[in-house]
Amino acid sequence: YKSTGYDPHLKCLVFAAHEYSYFFDPKAGKWSRNGERNPFRPNMYVVTVCPTPQGVVAWADKRDGGVGLWRLDASSRTWKALP
Repeated sequence: YKSTGYDPHLKCLVFAAHEYSYFFDPKAGKWSRNGERNPFRPNMYVVTVCPTPQGVVAWADKRDGGVGLWRLDASSRTWKALP
């Protein structure tokens, strides 16, 4: 439940708890998946997706240790690290 959030730019639900992110388009009633692995460690109990006016942001464990923040780039449907 923490691993989902609504992206205002894509106008869809984003699910990011696994190796890839999934997008539910409510108009089409279908799921799709991005083609690039998430940059964070998949974990449905840790990955937290929060909607913001600039798009969804994920808080999660980095693959190489520590924690990080990423914002979903709506045009490419890929996660970009935040400073």
